[in-house]
Amino acid sequence: MIPDEARPRLRPVEAFPVEAEGRKAVAIRDPSGITDSVLVVSPETIFVLSCFDGRNTLRDVQAACARKFGEIVPLDQIRALAEAIDTALMLDSETFRAKVAEIESAFRASPVRPAVHAGGAYEGDPDLLREGLARLLSAAPARPRAMGKIVGLIAPHIDLHRGGEGYGAAYAALAGDRDATTFVVLGTAHQAPPEMYVATRKAYATPLGDVPAATDLLDAIAAILGDRIYREELVHRKEHSIEFQAVWLRHLFPDRPIRIVPILCSSFHELIASGEEPIADARISEFVAALREAIRGRQDVMLIAGADLAHLGTRFGDPRAVSEADAASCELADRAALDAVARRDAGAFFRGIDDEGDRRRVCGISAIYTFLEALPGPARGTLLHYGQALDEEATTFVSFASMAFTAP
Repeated sequence: MIPDEARPRLRPVEAFPVEAEGRKAVAIRDPSGITDSVLVVSPETIFVLSCFDGRNTLRDVQAACARKFGEIVPLDQIRALAEAIDTALMLDSETFRAKVAEIESAFRASPVRPAVHAGGAYEGDPDLLREGLARLLSAAPARPRAMGKIVGLIAPHIDLHRGGEGYGAAYAALAGDRDATTFVVLGTAHQAPPEMYVATRKAYATPLGDVPAATDLLDAIAAILGDRIYREELVHRKEHSIEFQAVWLRHLFPDRPIRIVPILCSSFHELIASGEEPIADARISEFVAALREAIRGRQDVMLIAGADLAHLGTRFGDPRAVSEADAASCELADRAALDAVARRDAGAFFRGIDDEGDRRRVCGISAIYTFLEALPGPARGTLLHYGQALDEEATTFVSFASMAFTAP
């Protein structure tokens, strides 16, 4: 039982509006993926949870509720809520820390990072998956004849059900590649870990077979940066942005001995409105320099960024549903950003997002920016596909694009 003098602290959670039995409610979930629980609570309960800040005792929370609602909420009811949230692993508590230690121990002991999104975000049955991916490739536009050797690729990381055309366009352009065997995959770390770049030496499992890690290149990067690139390795456990690229690469090259360098890129949010471009941050410039050095002169290496663009709607904190005008305005802003990306002007790409205060919530900023800074040679980008995904209730809008970078 949680004692009266306890000061419960809610972990960072994601909250979004939903309807439950015809009434407005709020769903809360753990963006880190430590727990898959999704709790649906009333708006009044959200106020109580906001008081779980690590400073208030249960009696302090009771007093805050009395001021807010004009009535006394029984202490046992507040305690029961705290215990339910703790059981759901959403409190920063000994219960949570013990679970994290258990999960981390098992993850670090495994040589393979499992295909955790198979059967959900994409087909889990190998034969059906192959058929679906083959259809997307065959439906993609023909690769432009003038396109030279591809040295880099930007692909979506939205689920394959909504982003299939974008993936098809990206990987159809890559299908004719004859040289690449090692793919540096820069994915978006949606959990925003404290380390800016997070690597793993584990193979990425897919229903079509494992994709091993290029440990020699990882060792070369770690020799410069130290083991800090592995400190937050657990974020790879449920992050999808690299997993989806591994699925496509394994399908595209079923017999080629391909390898990946899996790097998750944390949030650049703190750099928005800072007055500095990301490359001025030592964490970013040092990583870019280390990656450039590791792949210098390697003709077998290709860079891939798994990155989406805008996130709009009430699901992401906007006050209203997404309108057609919103989608059209977003496309104009997206295409302006993509023009800067095609020119390999990382500064202009970032400044465009910075100037609007990241109003579109571009989750792929870090992966795309790092990709542009690390990409070797004078390659330029060609936009292959631009897409938008909007749910029926217009509460969840995501835009994404595919782009190939070719050497002259």
